[in-house]
Amino acid sequence: MITYKLKFKWTTSKGRFTYGWNICSLYVDGKKVGSVNGGNYDMKGSVFGTWVQSQFKDDLINLDKEYNALKFFDKETKKYAYSKISTDIYTLPSIDGACGFESVSRIVEDLGYKITFIDDDKNHQIYVLEFKNSVDIEYEKENKQNKYNFGLLGLKVPNQ
Repeated sequence: MITYKLKFKWTTSKGRFTYGWNICSLYVDGKKVGSVNGGNYDMKGSVFGTWVQSQFKDDLINLDKEYNALKFFDKETKKYAYSKISTDIYTLPSIDGACGFESVSRIVEDLGYKITFIDDDKNHQIYVLEFKNSVDIEYEKENKQNKYNFGLLGLKVPNQ
């Protein structure tokens, strides 16, 4: 099963020109994958959207529904013209996470993932993102229990 542990960490900048600004960092499976700073927008949604955009670029192209936070640009020119749905010309996905964490979550759920809130405290929020179409099936054969995962391609592979 494909699973990601997402940890959002809130800190305050001590930088020379950004002293006192809020910082929202995203850690995926313990590795820092991005951060944003400033305020007056959904920082958690913005850093999450940037990661989803880079992690699931090929999957985003296959979506056939319009989203407020998702646009597709021309890969060649990268100009201001865009499409709300991927076309032959507009194939470069861009997610505006500042629209909100929930907007990005809807996109991720339509890609086949389930996002689950786990815990939070003063400076952290933890979520688990797991692929919900991967099916684990247990069955009994010759008095043994074998567990198989049919995965993305429908192939029967024993879990070890």
